[in-house]
Amino acid sequence: MRGEVFLLSRNIKIQGEDFETWGGQIVVIDYEDTSNGLLKSGYLWMDEVQVYNCSQMDTAKAALRFEWNLAHTHVSIVKNSAFHHGNGWGLNMKRANNVEFYNNLFYSFSTIGSSFDIIQNVVLDGNTVSSIFERDFE
Repeated sequence: MRGEVFLLSRNIKIQGEDFETWGGQIVVIDYEDTSNGLLKSGYLWMDEVQVYNCSQMDTAKAALRFEWNLAHTHVSIVKNSAFHHGNGWGLNMKRANNVEFYNNLFYSFSTIGSSFDIIQNVVLDGNTVSSIFERDFE
């Protein structure tokens, strides 16, 4: 017999508003500034953060998204954080690189706990994805 205990609460809490199954999201992205043509690079350093009730139902808009951040040289680091109880996906990485995840928990999301598509230089160490439930098609 085995038991596991996870701490969902953290000192910093990001909580999505519960409005029509839309909670909120954290998005890291690169984009071109149309006013001057410069490429703006997004990156994230997150440690000991609780993310609750974020993501959007029936979309790929996850609680935490890394999209189109291929050009930058900065490393994004997410560690010791808890993402839980969202109506959609937990983590979505699409066309992303230079991201490190250490000791995070993705718990109680719908359909997809974590998704990776066209990624490079990504480190996953000591993370847990648990209690992912099916969508209700009714």
